[in-house]
Amino acid sequence: MAGHPKLKNDLRRPTMEEIGYRATVFSLEGILGNHREYIEWLVSECTVSDTPIGEILEAEAIELLATALLTPLQVEQHYDPSFGGCIPSRG
Repeated sequence: MAGHPKLKNDLRRPTMEEIGYRATVFSLEGILGNHREYIEWLVSECTVSDTPIGEILEAEAIELLATALLTPLQVEQHYDPSFGGCIPSRG
């Protein structure tokens, strides 16, 4: 399992012990410290080219999101409804 901290904690509980022993947990620190850049990239992927991010989100809003949302999944879950469901492909 990769990138799911809550699931990692659930698998360590006694009720999930048997499944937890069969799972390997990897910690992904991919955007750690780069939340703002990730949000800016995500917005840029779903907007008309050359649109300044400042026309879409204020710097304070980006900073608030970057400090409040810890994982890429959280960022995408809050981003998705706000921007009409555009999530760029990861491949």
